[in-house]
Amino acid sequence: MASQNLNRPARRGARAPEGDGPLAALAQRYAALEMRAGRLMRRACGPVCAACAKVCCRPEMCRESWESPFLALVRRWSGANAPWSPEQGCLGPQGCLLAAGRPPVCHEFLCQAILAAQPDDAARQRLQDLARLLTRAGQRALGGDHLVEIMTPERLARLKPSRLAARLDQAEERLASLERHWR
Repeated sequence: MASQNLNRPARRGARAPEGDGPLAALAQRYAALEMRAGRLMRRACGPVCAACAKVCCRPEMCRESWESPFLALVRRWSGANAPWSPEQGCLGPQGCLLAAGRPPVCHEFLCQAILAAQPDDAARQRLQDLARLLTRAGQRALGGDHLVEIMTPERLARLKPSRLAARLDQAEERLASLERHWR
């Protein structure tokens, strides 16, 4: 496993931002993982969402992207600074404008129409696994708190980088396996 190398770039030529220590490199990896997972989610869910008149996004959910120090670091690294409004959150005409740094619930939510649109039980299970990928990666990051629920920089600094790196390794391996099914 690559969890020993906390500064491993998430993509070729990318470098971890300076000034946030090992968390910067982990935020970089998390952002890359989130963007890769997002591409698959859009492929699987986009046709259903595009045909649906209901808006599932809740503006109050977007606030965590700004309130969570870790998600703020993810947004800063990835350059994902979408506009936010109390009425729309980060929602634009084509969906969420925030490429990275979304709360895990944004990835996890799958309506019945999306699940029903999957061709079989195996496809539904893969989509559910994909939807929970970031939730699993950040579970119990510090005590019982999820990574994005650690709401102060002081508590975030107590995070064990090697533990999160190992979780990101597992998530990257699982995502690579899921990506093979969407080719």
